[in-house]
Amino acid sequence: MRSLFLPRNQMAEWLRYFSDAMQLSYAVEALQHVTVSSELSASYVRGAVVLAGSALLSLALAAATLRRQTA
Repeated sequence: MRSLFLPRNQMAEWLRYFSDAMQLSYAVEALQHVTVSSELSASYVRGAVVLAGSALLSLALAAATLRRQTA
């Protein structure tokens, strides 16, 4: 699902949609790009933005679920 074993364009359509929703897919693609080329591309930037956005969303949701205690 992460395009690690099979490129996304060769996946079944329903599996490709599922893969697009997984953040790890973007991390794998960004790392594959870095190992092949040192140029900054749109796919690398998209992967970095998706990963940073996922991290920020996770932190925001985690902070929202913590109980606040006042003295």
